[in-house]
Amino acid sequence: MLKCREVTALASDWLDGDLTTAQKLKVRLHLMMCRHCRNLVDGLATTERIIRDRLDAELPIPAELQQRTTEAIEARLRTDQSGRN
Repeated sequence: MLKCREVTALASDWLDGDLTTAQKLKVRLHLMMCRHCRNLVDGLATTERIIRDRLDAELPIPAELQQRTTEAIEARLRTDQSGRN
């Protein structure tokens, strides 16, 4: 059976479905027997879901931030172009 530190190292791959069949079975067996690791994996899954939901939501970019970013990029481009001449 895997040790907790091994399951911790495999947790992200477990959630992403990137483990071999043998690894999946070993992790599943450990999670069935270890409440601590189950809580860890559940917490990671919740965190990933929250982040994914936030990234998927179409949040408007404030006009002031867009303007400042555009001005900064344009200023940088002018500086780069003047340095090449």
